[in-house]
Amino acid sequence: MKTYLLPLCGSLLGGAVTFWMFAVLFTTPVTQAFPKVLFPLALAAAASFALARLAPRKWKLLAVAVALPTLLLAALLLIALWTEGRSDWRWALVAGAVLAVCMVSGWLARAKNESSERA
Repeated sequence: MKTYLLPLCGSLLGGAVTFWMFAVLFTTPVTQAFPKVLFPLALAAAASFALARLAPRKWKLLAVAVALPTLLLAALLLIALWTEGRSDWRWALVAGAVLAVCMVSGWLARAKNESSERA
């Protein structure tokens, strides 16, 4: 697979994760959303890990590519809420959580690649 296609695949996988996560967050109460959101977060982590294993030198770019749809949708929601005069920082926390999960799993894939190359 060409390495320039990996960020595109990451964005597509991130879009699926974003759709699923925001569907859960919009349809369930906040107190019951935590267990249901773990699976989309795990899917984002797995996508970031798999893509970073394919191209370990570009792990940061690939992790951000997976998290980018969530970051953009959360930013749009925050802007829409601010134009209405309301603020809800939970959407920023959702975006931060997805970005953190993707970055950590990408870093773990890079570390695993480095350790397997040394052995």
